[in-house]
Amino acid sequence: MASGLSSPHILLFYEDILPPSIDVEKEVKGTTLRVYLCIVANGPIRMRDIQRGLGFSTPSLAYYHVEKLIKLGLVEEDEDGLYRASRVVELSILKPYIVFGGRLIPRLVFYAVFFTSFLTSYVILSWGDLNIYTVAVAMIAAAAFWYETVRAWRYKPF
Repeated sequence: MASGLSSPHILLFYEDILPPSIDVEKEVKGTTLRVYLCIVANGPIRMRDIQRGLGFSTPSLAYYHVEKLIKLGLVEEDEDGLYRASRVVELSILKPYIVFGGRLIPRLVFYAVFFTSFLTSYVILSWGDLNIYTVAVAMIAAAAFWYETVRAWRYKPF
């Protein structure tokens, strides 16, 4: 081979390294999930910042959960003592959310904003010739998406 690699299968994925008996979905929940989200959202972060950010009474509690994440291959520590996500996993409990601007927000907020903007623009631009059915459908859609967005935010699992 021209590149000097002896095998075309040189790349390993974490799924290949972790034993098949470890189910990341079952291991990352509760406080461990909160610690993982803190690391993913804030990027490289120190242990003390994790402790303070999540309101833990001692750094050892944060350390326990970070070590659990390291063993699962989700977090790594660099030479400066900063912790970062080594891989981002799709947890089913987080599918309705996205990371936007370092914050975890419900996906439905974009639809709510779209329908609200559409309704506002339509009313402003068509004030003299409004179609009541268009206004009604846009109002119902905007209200439904805002309701579901607030509901997802209020009952978030973390």
